[in-house]
Order: sequence, then C-alpha cells, then structure tokens
Amino acid sequence: CAFMEWGYWGGRLRYDDPLSDNPDDNHQAYFHLETWVAGELPDLADIPDSGSASYSGHAIGDVFRDSGKEILKYTAIGNFNMDWDFGKRLGTATISDFDGLTLNSEGGGVGSADGRDFAGPIWAEGFKGDIRGSFVTDGAGPPAGLMGDFGIIGDGYLAAGTIMGEGEYVPP
Repeated sequence: CAFMEWGYWGGRLRYDDPLSDNPDDNHQAYFHLETWVAGELPDLADIPDSGSASYSGHAIGDVFRDSGKEILKYTAIGNFNMDWDFGKRLGTATISDFDGLTLNSEGGGVGSADGRDFAGPIWAEGFKGDIRGSFVTDGAGPPAGLMGDFGIIGDGYLAAGTIMGEGEYVPP
C-alpha cells in the first residue's frame, strides 16, 4: 500500500496499580517491536453512501501464549480481508493464517456509525476478539485502503497487532 506507512516502536511504561492502596505498588511494562500503521483519513463527506469494496492485506501482531511451562512471546503475521458495503455501512472481516488461526466476523459483524471508522467482533472456536480501524485515501477518490488494530484472546492465549489493506471501490 504505497499510500500508507507502517513500522515498529518500543518503550517502557511505568504505572501505578489502580486497585492497590500501596503507593509503592507500581509496575513496568516493556514493549519491543510493537507495530503501527498510518495513512490519510478521508473527509466524512468523501465516503461513498453506496457501492462496495473488497480489501486485502496483512495482519501482524504480538502473541503471548502460556505453554504450561513458560510464557511464549513472539510475532506472528497473517492475511487480512474485508468486504464492505458502503450503503449499509457493514462488512465482513477475516484474519487468516495468523499463528495458525482463522478468525471471522461472519454475517456482516463489522459496522460503522460515520462511514469511515469501523469496529466489530472476530472469532474462531475457542477464541474471541475485535478489530477497529478506518478507511484511508490515496488522494484520488473513494477509500483505497484501510488500517487499524485487532486483539484476540483464548485460553492461555493473547495477541494484538495491526491490520492494513488496499482495495478497489465498485460503484452500484
């Protein structure tokens, strides 16, 4: 997607435990090779109110898995696809081949209140999660791509990352 950028970031976060009365009960979280994605958001007036698009791209994220002996931490990649109906402001999203999982929104589970920003649940047997994102412009017309993030949880499993994809608008 030539009209979007992505990369990695890292850092350390210190925070107090909001559930503790002990002022010395603070925590640190370290982040290494976390992903980000950026693109230009279209004006809401530039979002079509009819037609459709199919987007395809990638999902990349960090996985935390309890193997029973240790917590495994690694980066996984997969494919991302979303079919979108601009008239209904609904779509169906799939993250496939992500750490051996295929997660679906099935039945138009991804929706939008304003036409540009979307969110919805994704799941597979034993796993649940969600995606959130926005359509992006390439400066030449209807939304040419999308970007966002996702999160997945299962028994002893947690993953979070970013999605990005490009597609072509199909008028009604």
